[in-house]
Amino acid sequence: MQTLRTADEHFTGLPEFPYTPRYCEVSDQDGGTLRLAWVEDGPADADPVLMLHGEPSWSFLYRRMIPILAAAGQRVICPDLVGFGRSDKPTRIEDYTYARHVEWMRALALIERAAGVAKRGSFSSSGSPDALQKPCHSESEMVPAVM
Repeated sequence: MQTLRTADEHFTGLPEFPYTPRYCEVSDQDGGTLRLAWVEDGPADADPVLMLHGEPSWSFLYRRMIPILAAAGQRVICPDLVGFGRSDKPTRIEDYTYARHVEWMRALALIERAAGVAKRGSFSSSGSPDALQKPCHSESEMVPAVM
């Protein structure tokens, strides 16, 4: 998969966005890897709130919500979906599919869990695109969602 990457200097000095980006490599499902970016704030051991942007945005969209949720004691995680913000951008339109976006977000969730920082939520490994819509195994594991 061919990709583009926006240079880091294009993200310096953003108003109301003091967050240091974090990066991980995820499979592009085509034999290579993609850089996936996210920002986070709040206590590392708190319940996570995953905030996913839509088109044509990126995590900057949540710059005013992040500090409010973090101040309330939540761990806020805002990824830049592949193709947006600081994440890599595949160059071919056919590389963007719903199923691939689900897998890329699942990969981020697994990386976070492996690092020992995600307290709750368990993504299904069924391979179904609906897996992200059902992140908890039971009602007792549910945490508030932000839309």
